[in-house]
Amino acid sequence: MESKLGPKLIVFWTTTALFCAVVGFSGVSHFTHAENMVEAMFGLGYPLYFMTIIGLAKMAGVVTVLASGLPRLK
Repeated sequence: MESKLGPKLIVFWTTTALFCAVVGFSGVSHFTHAENMVEAMFGLGYPLYFMTIIGLAKMAGVVTVLASGLPRLK
């Protein structure tokens, strides 16, 4: 029985997973107001509540990218 996972599909999901991991960790850091993120936001002049919005948006984006069975959502 042959595997349906070709090299292109493996590369696609590997890069997608790595991208989602980076964006997801960044989103969690924004949402939880990690110290380094707070310093960066103050340096840019944004209010702290903006971090919560960005964190939620990033985490929602990760879920959307990983929801492969929902093409309308994408």
